[in-house]
Amino acid sequence: MHESKKRVAVRRQVTTLALALAGVLAMTANTTQAADTTTIAGQEVALIGNAGSLILPSAIYGTHGTVLEQVDEVTAKIEAMLKAGKLQVGDLMRHTIFLKVGAQEPSRIFTKLIGNLRRMGPELTNNPTAGTIVLVPSFPDPATQIMVEFVGGRAPNGMTRVPIMFGPRMSVESIGNEQFVASFGLEGLDFYGAATQGELDTLQTLDGEIDKMVAILAANMSHAGLGIANVVSYNLYVTKGTDPVQAAAKLQHYLRKRVPNLDQTPSSGTVIVLDGATIPSLKVQLNVIASRNKPATLSRVPQGDLAQSVTADGVVFISGIGGNEKSGAKADAARQAEDVARGIDAALDKAGGLKLSDVARFDIYVKQGDDTAAALARFYKAARKLDPAFDSSKAAAVVAVVEGFPDAATRFLASAVAARK
Repeated sequence: MHESKKRVAVRRQVTTLALALAGVLAMTANTTQAADTTTIAGQEVALIGNAGSLILPSAIYGTHGTVLEQVDEVTAKIEAMLKAGKLQVGDLMRHTIFLKVGAQEPSRIFTKLIGNLRRMGPELTNNPTAGTIVLVPSFPDPATQIMVEFVGGRAPNGMTRVPIMFGPRMSVESIGNEQFVASFGLEGLDFYGAATQGELDTLQTLDGEIDKMVAILAANMSHAGLGIANVVSYNLYVTKGTDPVQAAAKLQHYLRKRVPNLDQTPSSGTVIVLDGATIPSLKVQLNVIASRNKPATLSRVPQGDLAQSVTADGVVFISGIGGNEKSGAKADAARQAEDVARGIDAALDKAGGLKLSDVARFDIYVKQGDDTAAALARFYKAARKLDPAFDSSKAAAVVAVVEGFPDAATRFLASAVAARK
């Protein structure tokens, strides 16, 4: 019986390794594809984008087997990506795990991926990255159950980490190089000490949760020697069933309570609706990137409560730009994609005369039910028309299928990070 169990275990290990290898081989299965590119929903994109001191890899997707097997596959692909870019696992600052809703208990996936990364780079045991996990309805490839997005950085003098005071030790509160700081997934949870029952009760409301999340953001930035006004880019993830317009407005309200003159130093931002986070009760989650420069020295193009773009150390962060009803009464993601390409092109021009060919990475979100491949094809075709020098294989991409956006008419939305090339 003992030997039989051993044989079963060995077979499982072999199967897992085979599936991981199949996934890595799939990255380069097309013999005409360069080693520094990858394919997402039919589009050849850069494996890694670079903007100043930031490293912006394309998203890495599982494609074979169970979700746990896909975690191993994704790990192998991460190792291949790092090798291709001559990078170390310690160059990764923040990771966001996108997990198909219902595929597996989120904390188990988070723990397994971190364990794999630590085996790849043992230094992560004592010097972890910042991380978070969100749930999505599906992916461009129906077989995919997990995708991982990274933000990395070049740090000749090493990364600066702030550990989490209360909470999981598999992630840090923030991590940064000399120019930028990335946060872990900020949530309206009591990470900073005991709370009264009354305070805990307020966390059950959207106001209470966002107020607490902003308080944690303020503490997070303070621990890194910064303030809320140093934030140059954020993603606000809103759980399905929560009004994203309300959530975005309340976020701005509580940010301004702490920084009354925030309209003079607005951040770029993107708001998307997903299926949840690690804890089912959470209504919102926030990821931020901050600049170490003095807020008043950063170049911003204001647009309402947000900045259309913020430029720090030569890196331009473009807010999420979405299609809407102006694209046509029956506009789908593909039709809206052309308008979004034009919007990003215009925003880059306003940010200092940059072009689409200067983009290091696009983060693209397509509403569930639309044809992601068709939308991407239209987006990249429009980009090439707007900027003849644009080459999709020179810009990395993150592509996610989501539940929606603040504007109910939006079916395609993209943000971008760029630097003059």
